Amino acid sequence: MASNEHPTSHQTDGTNGHDLGRQISVTLTPQQFEELYLQPSIKSRNQMSLVKTFGNPTSFGIVSFLLTLTPTSCCLMGWRGASSNSLLALIGAYYFMGGMAMIISGLLEWVVGNTFPFLVFASFGTFWMTLAGYLD
Repeated sequence: MASNEHPTSHQTDGTNGHDLGRQISVTLTPQQFEELYLQPSIKSRNQMSLVKTFGNPTSFGIVSFLLTLTPTSCCLMGWRGASSNSLLALIGAYYFMGGMAMIISGLLEWVVGNTFPFLVFASFGTFWMTLAGYLD
């Protein structure tokens, strides 16, 4: 007889493994979502003044990424006859929207005190700058 505590137990219906236990889902209000993901956590009075001065740079980084990724994806999918050579027309977007704007957004995140968004935006900005340099 198979034990339910053994990791390779056999069920009566012929399947292997354990039954799934209780599943829990969490629902967030829009205010909680904005607090958790879109607003930087304030650690000091000095940081609060920086947030008031610069605002939240996260939206600038996300918009920069989307405005660079969307036309790139359309070119790579061959939308309306585009080819991989069409990426040459996007070099300006790669340098300025994808590269410089995301690096500036990352630096503003670092100034405000958000280290993870700094890492994300700076690394993606570096990627777009590298792609622009490669295509140039």
